Formats: sequence, structure tokens, C-alpha cells
Amino acid sequence: ALLPIAASAGRYLAFKTLDSPVVLAIANLPGIRSVLERIEFTGSSGGAERVAAPGALQAVEALASESQEQLDVTWNPRTGTPSFVRGAIPLAKILPEGVSPQDTNSQNALQAIVSYFAVLLGVSDPAANLVLSSNTVDSMGIQHLTFQQVHNGIPVRDATISIHIQMKAGIVSALANGYIPGLTVDESSPTLDA
Repeated sequence: ALLPIAASAGRYLAFKTLDSPVVLAIANLPGIRSVLERIEFTGSSGGAERVAAPGALQAVEALASESQEQLDVTWNPRTGTPSFVRGAIPLAKILPEGVSPQDTNSQNALQAIVSYFAVLLGVSDPAANLVLSSNTVDSMGIQHLTFQQVHNGIPVRDATISIHIQMKAGIVSALANGYIPGLTVDESSPTLDA
């Protein structure tokens, strides 16, 4: 069940599910920043409430201003980053000058796409922490890019970012985020007592 937690003259709606993620439907209208900054996550992190990751709210605001359609964002309360984003972000805003929106397979294009969404998704160093694991185009002409999170070159289980591109329209239409920001691993060598 969705519980409405905010509304403003049709400009935005915010809903909270009973199991804690905050779901936002954000229109491309002024006033988004003040709305987003008041939303807190109720996920448990040592008993404290978790707010959005640094830069995530500003990244959502910037993305909403560039989206050609309403931007829908579902937040992950454990990471403070979006777990799913749907909209219509023009590739022309993302790709470097001289790279065509129909040429999203080049290394420059792939790097630009993942770097564009890095702050939003909590990725501190895309070149070191993400590896392209899948690049397919379905029968409807939608390109599906999947980036695997790695830590010191080792894949992190179930930690992927999927970006979906409508090739004919030249837009990023959705992305799913399973990236784990701030991942640390105890890298000490195990020992065995005799």
C-alpha cells in the first residue's frame, strides 16, 4: 500500500511504501529541490535514519530538469541512492561532442554514459568500480547496458547497474541500480591456529 506523504498543486507527489523505500514521482517543474530535501529514509542503519547519499538529491534535480518526460525515482533506503529511475534523458546531454546518439557502443560513449549517472548512483570511480558485462539490443530497438560492480577487480555479487536506451528516440529511458556505495572488504589474510 502507498501512503501519500506530500503533494503540491499537482507539481509533485511523494509516496512511502509500508516496507520503507520512498517512491517519488517528480515532474519537470520548479520547486523540486525543496521537496526532496525534506524527505528522509526510514531504513535501519544502526538505529539512525538514513538520508539521501551526498549529491544524490542534486543529481535527481539536475536529471529532472533535463528529462523530456516526468522523472520517476524509487529510492533504496539502505544506500540513500535511487534503485530505479524512469524518464527520457536525451543522449545528446550525456554524450561527448562529436559522438552520435546512435553510436552508444564506443568506449567514449559507454564511459560518458556511466560517468553521467555516477553521482546519482553513488559510484565514486566508475573506471575502477564498474565493468561492462552485457550490451544487447532487443527486438524493439532498446539497448540494454549492464555494468558489474567490482572491488579490486573482483565482481561483487548482485551489484549491477542496468541502463536502458531507446535508440530511435535517442534517450535513456530507465536505469536500475544495484551498486553498493562505500563498499569495504576486510582484506586481511585468514590464519589457522595449530
